[in-house]
Amino acid sequence: FDCIGGALVRYVQQQLSSIDIWTTLTSAIRMKLQACIRICEQWCAVTKRLTSTFWPGAPHSWKGPLHEDTFTQAFLHRLEQVLGILTLSEELSQILTADEKSTFQLSRLFEPLKETRP
Repeated sequence: FDCIGGALVRYVQQQLSSIDIWTTLTSAIRMKLQACIRICEQWCAVTKRLTSTFWPGAPHSWKGPLHEDTFTQAFLHRLEQVLGILTLSEELSQILTADEKSTFQLSRLFEPLKETRP
């Protein structure tokens, strides 16, 4: 499971590497992040479902506790945090006045993160 989860995370990272999420949050970027989150959620659910429901009764049954792909779960949590931060900054930019945006330097908010990839 962990090998497949790791490959899935690498695929999602590759898909996200083609976009600059820290510049502007467009609906296309939001949809891509949400799709990546759904992919990770579904994989985490599949591993639990297979090891708790389907495989215990199979001819070569699963023995042990249900499997949780902690690496994919951690990556999923990180994607959710990134989307939350981007959404919050978008909401702030809508409710703040131009003077407040200038005072808080909202345009420079993500400069430290420009080299960071989720």
